[in-house]
Amino acid sequence: MADENEQNQTGHEDEPNAQPVPSDYENESLNSNQPAPVVPQDKKPGLFSRLKNINPYIGLMLILVATGIGVIIFLTVANDKNELSFTSTSLSEEDINNLASSQAEIASNVDLLKIAPNTVFDQSVIIKKNLEVVGDITVGGSVNIPGIGTTDGTQLEQANIAGDLAVQGNSSINGNLNIQNNLNVNGNMTVQGEFLVDTLSANNISFPGDLVLKRHIKTESGQTTSSTGTAVGGGGTTSVSGNDIAGTVNINTGSGTSSGSLISVSFRENYAKTPKVLITPVGANAASFNYYVTRNTAGFTISAASAPASSSNLQFDYFVIE
Repeated sequence: MADENEQNQTGHEDEPNAQPVPSDYENESLNSNQPAPVVPQDKKPGLFSRLKNINPYIGLMLILVATGIGVIIFLTVANDKNELSFTSTSLSEEDINNLASSQAEIASNVDLLKIAPNTVFDQSVIIKKNLEVVGDITVGGSVNIPGIGTTDGTQLEQANIAGDLAVQGNSSINGNLNIQNNLNVNGNMTVQGEFLVDTLSANNISFPGDLVLKRHIKTESGQTTSSTGTAVGGGGTTSVSGNDIAGTVNINTGSGTSSGSLISVSFRENYAKTPKVLITPVGANAASFNYYVTRNTAGFTISAASAPASSSNLQFDYFVIE
């Protein structure tokens, strides 16, 4: 028996992986043929067990730090974008009414709202602040701008109007007005200062005050016509060079002159009433006999009270005014 115990002890010592047996089991192992029980080894704690052992205040602090780092990363990425992008969508009439009733703001004051090109607004657009347009503006309908041209309203530095410009009310121009083409005025035109024109064409001009002309008076009213009277004698001829306002009459007398009509001048356009005709003899021959003038709205006639000299040249300048 003693030999068997010694063999058992010797056998346990020779095993390299044998665990030491506690003293409580030594006597039982000696007195029994059963093998000694193996003591279980301790297991390592899991992740959940470790989290349970962490101080709750330390865990809360870790959560707050992780949240702050996430917010900083999000703001950094968001600031790298220069413009806001919006997904295009269609707004129904109900959506537009909801936006109008709720006074919704699409963007804040520091954001940029970029609208895709060819955007159509079916209803009114109200802009409460300044409107800056970099490109051209094309208006298909009428433009109503109350207060344009006033000192407290809209002011235009430059305006190019390719089509017609219709102004229903009064217009005040403080600077120069340059008109490259025609100017048609249907009503009255009042000029307080100096009125300078290169060429003035008018059907009727009325001057309530004095008319001061610093240059020559030139008349262009169309060529007049004439007919020869019987007083010029045989072989006599007449002609006229001028218009309805002024000109020169040329008379070449023949033989056997007499008193009576020398030349009759017909106006190109009749006067409204009988005009005044001023006759001036040119040279001594025209002033050597007695002459007189008769006139009406259609023309005038130069006649001789006494027979002029035969085979002589007579010239008269005339000026007609109504």
